[in-house]
Amino acid sequence: MIRPVLFSLSLWLPLMVQAEQVSFCKDIAPILVAQCQSCHGGNKVKGDYRVDTYARAMKAGSSELPAFVAHRLDESEAYFRLTAEDEGDRMPAKSDPLLQEQIALSKRWIEEGATFDGDDPFANLSTKIPERSHPKAPEHYAMPVPVTALTFTPGGDALYVSGHHEITVWSCQDGTLLRRIGNQGERTLALAMHPREPWLAAAGGNPGRLGELRVFHRDTGELLHILAKANDVVLCAAFSPSGNLLAVGGADGVIRLYQVPHFEDILSLTNHSDWITALAWNASGDRLVSGSRDKTSKVFQLPKGNRLITYAGHEKAVNGVFYHPLKDNVFSTSADGSLDQWKVEDGKRQRQLSDGLQRAFSLSLSKAHLFITSSKTEVEMFELENGKRTATLAGPHQNWITSSAFDPQNNRLATGDHDGMVCLWDIRSRKLLHSFVANPQKTSKP
Repeated sequence: MIRPVLFSLSLWLPLMVQAEQVSFCKDIAPILVAQCQSCHGGNKVKGDYRVDTYARAMKAGSSELPAFVAHRLDESEAYFRLTAEDEGDRMPAKSDPLLQEQIALSKRWIEEGATFDGDDPFANLSTKIPERSHPKAPEHYAMPVPVTALTFTPGGDALYVSGHHEITVWSCQDGTLLRRIGNQGERTLALAMHPREPWLAAAGGNPGRLGELRVFHRDTGELLHILAKANDVVLCAAFSPSGNLLAVGGADGVIRLYQVPHFEDILSLTNHSDWITALAWNASGDRLVSGSRDKTSKVFQLPKGNRLITYAGHEKAVNGVFYHPLKDNVFSTSADGSLDQWKVEDGKRQRQLSDGLQRAFSLSLSKAHLFITSSKTEVEMFELENGKRTATLAGPHQNWITSSAFDPQNNRLATGDHDGMVCLWDIRSRKLLHSFVANPQKTSKP
């Protein structure tokens, strides 16, 4: 009697697996985000059709037929596009067709009713995708990785550096590798350290496919939170001086505010029309300044997020912003090579500190100086008080200096370049303390 029972189970198991309903959030949304949102997302809308929410994805674009019709493959324009043999009709355009497994999932989902298994059909699809684990970082890099983000621990004993699918941690005393924090997106584009708690915010993702901000325990590397999920990279993050708020911005043009310590999403600001590239707080933590690829910088009053002023004095994308530590002024620098100081009261330029920086990448601030990195291989120093260029930090950098961070406890500046080199400078003596290529090796400390 045992054999017939086993035989019947062996027949039923494939049917039981097949009977599991396709999940929109788990199975379909990742396909739409990865394969469709580059042409049909919030910032780019071809054919008058968007797939950044379930509600929009179900509608018709310029075609007469809706994209998805429950139980009806022949009336679903999206399914026709996914399976069309003619390259002029097939989607995604100018890209490889979907895998047969992805098409089969889409087919089953439509046949089963094209249902939504989330809680809000109008929410961005990227927020509905289950949390993912990123690939393990390589043992060491075959070639240098550009250093796109740096930050110090509050005491200045360690330096956290962007890597490939990881964040590397280096000793400020001798420049040796201390540890590695994995499970991070392909690129890390900004790092922010909480002023009191051992929390590290890492902004980045996979360009054109996924953006997110991950909060790690800075000592153990434990992943604590995943925030600001989007269909393209998250570019900047900044904790308020007290640490009670975290501001995040990215390629979707939205500034998001999170309440710490629970990292609750409390406010979204949509005043910019393009990427949010830089964020900074004033000393009291009640005003936030932003920079954007839309060539403007804006100041917002918290907690309500009212826009106070827009500065439109740059000709290209604003890449760096900082609030003056003592005055109601903002410093902003741009890809046009300019460094401006302007008043929040009226949005008018007070002075232009420089207009010859070539392409400016990052802006760091101490109590007395501004530090600008650019497509030059040197760091420019400006006095906060009079705006004059006082020094140039010239060292082993041979390529664009793409990132910088200031350590106020020890009066040190860290810079990173496109070739993966990191330099640590003493600002008092203006001397180079250490330099190393941020390429992890097997000799790292435990």
